[in-house]
Amino acid sequence: MTVFSDRYRPVATDPGQPVVRAALAAAGTRGGTGSSTASDWAFLDHLPAVKAGPGDTYRSHRPDEWLALGELQAGAAFYEKLVLNYAAMARQETHHG
Repeated sequence: MTVFSDRYRPVATDPGQPVVRAALAAAGTRGGTGSSTASDWAFLDHLPAVKAGPGDTYRSHRPDEWLALGELQAGAAFYEKLVLNYAAMARQETHHG
């Protein structure tokens, strides 16, 4: 295997972080999924973050990348839930913390 760049390293956010909990709740799942595609998150590994996007990951960041309208709508709904969940968690921490 040839390494062309070592700038992109695997990163992960602690599952207990509010942004992770909010994203999992928005997705309706208990656990995350790894991604084999690159993202700028590799340069933000000191910040709690999640990588999420609509559509099939195997179609992303490739020639002729595309989304079906239903995937776009599902993605928008996910992001809306994520923001609302995160805001609710922040309010709870403010009132209980």
